[in-house]
Amino acid sequence: MEAVRARCGPGFAILVRLNGRDDALEGGITPDLAARYAAVAANAGADAIHVTAYSSVTGGPGFTEGPLPWRPCQYEELARR
Repeated sequence: MEAVRARCGPGFAILVRLNGRDDALEGGITPDLAARYAAVAANAGADAIHVTAYSSVTGGPGFTEGPLPWRPCQYEELARR
């Protein structure tokens, strides 16, 4: 984060995208772990955190198993953490 900030300057927004939970992966990220990662990113200087959820390394997004992909604020409860 420091290297990006040094190279791009203070006017460049640094966004961190992370999963809020991995329902499709055994042993995947949990909401508690995601909250810890988000705090680390914020403390390191991230300007924003983009919370996503539910992915599979081999199968891709499980659109038919999770909430509709375009529902506004579908992962709001994860972002609040």
